[in-house]
Amino acid sequence: MTDPYMPLEKEIQYTRKALEIIDKYIITKSNLILRDLDLLTSKKSKMRCTNYVHDP
Repeated sequence: MTDPYMPLEKEIQYTRKALEIIDKYIITKSNLILRDLDLLTSKKSKMRCTNYVHDP
C-alpha cells in the first residue's frame, strides 16, 4: 500500500471517488464483510452502514 494522498491525487481524485462509492454503498454476498464489521461500524457516525447477514 501507499499513501492515497500523493500530489497527483489533486488532479485525478481517485481516493475521493473511492470514498464516495464506499460511503454510498457496499454490496456483497460474502461473509468476509463480517471480518471488517468493526471498522465499518466505527465509521458509522460519518457514513451509513447497514449489515444484512443471511445464513441459510
